[in-house]
Amino acid sequence: MKTPRCIGLVAAAAVLFSGLAGADCVVGKGFEGLNTAVKGYPVPRAQPVQGVEYVNVNQMAGLLKDPNHVFIDVRPAAFFKACKLNGSINLEYTFAGSGGEAMYKQGPRLTKEAMQAHLKEGKNMVLFCNNAFNKTGCHRAANAAITAVCTWGLPAERIKWFGAGVPGTVMEQPQLTSGTICHKPWH
Repeated sequence: MKTPRCIGLVAAAAVLFSGLAGADCVVGKGFEGLNTAVKGYPVPRAQPVQGVEYVNVNQMAGLLKDPNHVFIDVRPAAFFKACKLNGSINLEYTFAGSGGEAMYKQGPRLTKEAMQAHLKEGKNMVLFCNNAFNKTGCHRAANAAITAVCTWGLPAERIKWFGAGVPGTVMEQPQLTSGTICHKPWH
């Protein structure tokens, strides 16, 4: 089996993505090695992987009304129940490897098959979690986008990344959220 070329990954991440499916995978600057870390550094407001569009809070608000988009919250079910984007679904994702598996809590998981089912329905997917732009940010959704394109070979142009996530929405458009802890200030 031929392993496609990945550009922009650090050595540790390259090992995790060995055996990649699909075409070349170009991970965005600032996202290199992301799938090897739970948290600890902010990432840019940019594409986590080439072809995966980054959307901001205002763009998200418009897409949330679009029936051709499904919003997938990749946080654990308890976080989803406490505060969610109205109309979103919950499919938990953890980063690759045993450390990621140890993080897995409960409930439905984000898998290649789950994403393929949405694609077959003609849906574009918007992945999100908590805000990824601070030093304790949530990287699950960016990791999920990288995995979907680089490992699972899914079409990047059908996946979007909403990096501001639930906290960004609570701060800028709280009417789009619901739950027991959806209020300013977030956290």
